[in-house]
Amino acid sequence: MALEKHVTRMSFEELSKATDDFHCMNIIGTGKLGTMYKAILQNGWFLAIKKLHNSYDFDQEFMSELMTVGRMRHCNFVPLIGFCYEICNQKLLVYKYMSNGNLHDLLFSAQNGKVKCIEWPMSVKIAVGIARGLAWLHQVGVVHSSICSRCIV
Repeated sequence: MALEKHVTRMSFEELSKATDDFHCMNIIGTGKLGTMYKAILQNGWFLAIKKLHNSYDFDQEFMSELMTVGRMRHCNFVPLIGFCYEICNQKLLVYKYMSNGNLHDLLFSAQNGKVKCIEWPMSVKIAVGIARGLAWLHQVGVVHSSICSRCIV
């Protein structure tokens, strides 16, 4: 299959087991396309698995993400490393797990009731990383229609 040129086909059983059957304690994010779960494979690797909502409308989005993001390799992007499309029309996308979380959580998480403040050098580093990623996307002709702080890790 052409999809397997860039990303690995993975079994639903393996990914389900790695997320404890998609247990709510493993949810690390939700979005308009689906829910993101933290997963641990038997070999100890950490993954982030996006379980797409079961809707006919998302078939095209699933294929588009596989074909586009699956080919993209850049230091400012989380790589798509696998997918699953087998049982009961379940659609799963498998990404590298980023243990530091996303930008939204960094900016808006409160510790001891106080909003967390990011030091200026870190703010500049984050802004430069985002700018480099967006510039690269524009160079390769990819349009990202929903950039937000939750999708920046």
